[in-house]
Amino acid sequence: MSQETSSSSSGTMVASAIVTALATICVALRFYTRIRTKAGIAWDDWWILIGLLTSLLIGGLLLWGSSTDPDAQSEVSEAIFTNTTDTFDTAPHTTYLKLSFISSILYFAIVTSIKVSILLMYRRIFSIDYSFHLQSLLLLAVIFAFWLAVTTATLLNCRPLKYSWIGMSWEEYCFNYNIFWMVTGAVEVIIDTAILALPVRMVLRLQLSQKRKISIMLIFLLGGFVIITGIIRVIYSYVPGSRVPEYIKAELWSTIHIGMAIFCACLPTIRPLFTGMTSRLAKASSSLRQRYCSASGRYSKDTAASSNSPVPRSEDAIEILSLSQQECHCGAYDLGGASADTFSSPGHYRECYCAASLKDPRAKTGSLEAG
Repeated sequence: MSQETSSSSSGTMVASAIVTALATICVALRFYTRIRTKAGIAWDDWWILIGLLTSLLIGGLLLWGSSTDPDAQSEVSEAIFTNTTDTFDTAPHTTYLKLSFISSILYFAIVTSIKVSILLMYRRIFSIDYSFHLQSLLLLAVIFAFWLAVTTATLLNCRPLKYSWIGMSWEEYCFNYNIFWMVTGAVEVIIDTAILALPVRMVLRLQLSQKRKISIMLIFLLGGFVIITGIIRVIYSYVPGSRVPEYIKAELWSTIHIGMAIFCACLPTIRPLFTGMTSRLAKASSSLRQRYCSASGRYSKDTAASSNSPVPRSEDAIEILSLSQQECHCGAYDLGGASADTFSSPGHYRECYCAASLKDPRAKTGSLEAG
C-alpha cells in the first residue's frame, strides 16, 4: 500500500506541473493578445493573473512540503485509506500538514479570483444590457460571500487552530473537514453552473448567423469541463468514515480543476491570436498559389481573380464583442499585421463594422473613423 501511495504522490506532482504550465501559457497568451490587438489590459485580466500567481504559490508550498518531508503525502494518505488516523502520529509531518492547511485556504482564493475574472469579462462584453448587469452583480456578491464563508470556516476548522495539523481525528476540537470539503465542492459546482448559464441568453440575442452563434456558444460552454472536474474532485476526494479528505486525490483534482478553469477563462480572449494566424496563413497560401500558377503558365483570369481577391475578413478576429463600447471588427490591420478588436488605436484609419449587436434598434453601426 505504501508503494502504491508513493507512486500516486509522484504522479500527482507530475500531473500538477503539466497542468500548471499549461495554465501559465494560457495567461501569458491572454496578455500578449490583449496587448497585440491594442485592446488594453482590463480588470478581468488582472483577476485571472491573481488566480494564476496564487496557484503557483500553492504549487511552491506543496513542493516545499514534499521536499522537506518526502514520505508525508504517502503516509498521510495511507492512514486515511486504512482508517487509522486516530492513531497516526502526525509529529514527523507537521510542516507538510501546515503547508497543506495553508494551501486549502489559498485554494478558495484561487477559484474565487477565476470566477470573478469570468464575470468581469461577461460584464465588459455584455454591459449594454441592464438586466444582465444586475444578474452578474448578484452572482459576484454570491461568489464573494462564498469565499468569505468558506475561508472563515476553514480558519475555524479547529479550536484551537493548531489541531488542524496536530492529529487528524480530533472530534472534540474540529468539525468533519471531509464533509465540509464535499459540501463546499458541491456549492462550487452550483455556482459554476450559474456562471456557465449566464451568457446564454445574451448570445442568443446577438444578430449573428446561426453558425456564428453556435461557435460563440461552444466557447462559453467549454466551461462545462470545469464543472465536470469539480464533480470529480468532490467524488474522488471524499473518503467515507474519515474526518479529512484524501490528500493526494484532493491535490491532483484541485490542480486540474484550477487549470481547466484558467484555460476556459482565457479561451475567448486568446481566440483572436489564432484567428489572426489563420488569416495570415490564408494570405500566404493565396500568394504562393498565384506565383505557382504564373510560373506554370496556367494563370487564367479566374485564377487571377481568386488569387488577387482579399482574404475575407474574419468575424473571429475579435475577442467576442464589447457591445457597450461598440468594439467592432476592424477590416484594416495595423502595421504589425495583427487584427484589432477596437478602433481606438491612434494614428490609424480603420474601416469598422459591427460583427454583431444586440437585437436593439438603438444599436449603432461602425463607420470609417480616425484612430
